[in-house]
This record gives sequence, C-alpha cells and structure tokens, in this order.
Amino acid sequence: MEMGKKFLINKQSVIYVVCPANNKTGGTELLHQLVYQLNQIGRNAFITYYLEGNSDKNNPTPEEFKKYINGHCFVKDVKDSEENILVLPEVCIGKHKKFKKIQKCVWWLSVDNYGVTLGKLNRLKRYGMKSFLKHLVLNDYSNESDFQKIDVHLFQSYFAADFILSKGIKKENTSYLSDYINDIYITDFDSNLKEDIVIYNPKKGYEFTQKLIEAAPDIKWVPIQNMTNLQVQDLMRRAKIYIDFGNHPGKDRIPREAAMSGCCVITNKRGSAAYEEDVPIDSKFKFEDVDDNISNIIQTIRNCIESYEKIIDEFAEYRTFIRGEKSKFQDDVKKIFG
Repeated sequence: MEMGKKFLINKQSVIYVVCPANNKTGGTELLHQLVYQLNQIGRNAFITYYLEGNSDKNNPTPEEFKKYINGHCFVKDVKDSEENILVLPEVCIGKHKKFKKIQKCVWWLSVDNYGVTLGKLNRLKRYGMKSFLKHLVLNDYSNESDFQKIDVHLFQSYFAADFILSKGIKKENTSYLSDYINDIYITDFDSNLKEDIVIYNPKKGYEFTQKLIEAAPDIKWVPIQNMTNLQVQDLMRRAKIYIDFGNHPGKDRIPREAAMSGCCVITNKRGSAAYEEDVPIDSKFKFEDVDDNISNIIQTIRNCIESYEKIIDEFAEYRTFIRGEKSKFQDDVKKIFG
C-alpha cells in the first residue's frame, strides 16, 4: 500500500504545496517541511498560500516556518500545466476545481478537518457568513465527488488510508507520506527529572479528561496551555504521563513528543489511536473513553506513576519508531516525487 501511484515529473516540473497563510499548526508546518524536502532532492517546489480572514498578504509565512523556504507564491500564481503538480491538504480539496491540466494530489493530514469543511452548510457553520459568501463566489467548496477527480491521495495515517478507501479510491492511487516531530524532541530523557505529573491537552477530549481529574483529585494534572515551545518541552521532560482522549484525526505530534520526552502515553481508541501502525503502543495503554473504564484508566495512571522506572521501558519500541520517522519521510518523498 505504501508504494502507490507516482507522479510524472521532469526538470521543468513545478510542485505547488498549498497552505493557508499566517497559520501556525502542526499540519501547516508539515506542508512547509514537504517543500523543504522536495527542494533538498532537487525538485522545484513552492509553498503556495491562500488567504483567509485576516491573512497578511505581505507577510504570510509564520516566523517559525521561514527556515523551511526561500520564498513563496499564491494560488493565483499556479501554472496549470500537465507537467506541474498541485498538493492540497484535505481542508481545501475544493481548490482543485480551478485547474484543468495540472496533476492533482491531496495529502490527508486530518480526516476531521475534511468533514467540517465539506459542503456549503458546514462552511457557513464553521467560518461564518463572510467566508461562506467568499467561497460561493470562488466555487471551491469541497464535496465527495472531488475524490475521483484527484490523481493521487497521500495519507499521513493509516486511519486516513481506510477513510480514503471507504470512498472508493483504489489502493494504487494512494501512497503513504507521514511526518516527523521536531528534532528538539529527538534526545534522551533523564528519568531523574521526572515528577508525579500527568499532562494533557485541554483542547482535545477535555470532557472525558475532566471526569478523570474529578475521579482522582489527588493526582497532579497539568494542562498544556498558554506555554511557549520551551515551556512545553520542560513540562514534558518533568511529567511521567501524557494522556490523550481526543479524536486523533491524524497521527498527532503531541503524543510522540511526549513519548520522546520520557512520558508514558495513554490514549483512547478513536481515529488514528485505534491503529497499531499509527500509535504503536501496547493495547493495555489504550481505552474506550466510556465511564465504565474510568477506574481502570486511573489505576493504569497510578501504576505508571508508582512503577515509572519499569513501565517506561515498555515504550522503548514506540520511541524507536518515532526516531525513524524523519528518514522514512525523506525516503517516501523520494519515492513519490523522485
């Protein structure tokens, strides 16, 4: 499944990687990283912005991402030629309608993001009337008929792969292209720095996480919020456990960053977390997020706190997996665009 369809490329080919302007997320960083890697292997690639809301046309690149690119262009600059390639994240798949000749590719980073932007009504609910009217004029709404009009579907997670196949896309029209976490996390951790702390992202699955907190008020729960990158790193290096009961719409970065920082990782079984290929941790650390499991989850958390030195070794293979992701990404970019 990983060796799917490739592109037709020559020395004149230009690869346009489409991205929302002024948007700093794990997904948008990955789009910039793809441009960087394509240029590293000798391709002619550009980050290609589109403007939304209060986007700054004159300075569309987040400061942290400027290291990946030497310049940028906008969707209006794309040359609709058969030798060129358009890479779209799933959140703006409808933009393919502007082009007739170019080779079209969708990179599935978040299945959930596709769902909330599918069709006019979802656009209105998510982004409001101004965005609704803008995209009505642009005629770039996403709909399920778009699937069959895309030449290649890249998937960042095996959860996304199953979603794509469920829409009738043939395996030979798909390829695996995942991601990797920042090099700053690829270091050895010091177990002597660890404290009895459980960390969580309050933006993900907080309703269920709140039930866990209420069930065990004696445990020190610390949310990852309102912190700089350095503060997050420091917190992860001190915590013993990271829990994640969110939707896992793709292969999320925070669980991997936490694991590399020496945290035991406990998740639910939603989205990519249900897939061994995406989150390769022992099944005893994955739970259905239902009330009947709260006591079992709390007990697992207590075990990880009390027997940390022993249990953390059970995540060694997960850390090895994470260490290898950057070279795997580089190899896959060569296979797909080489």
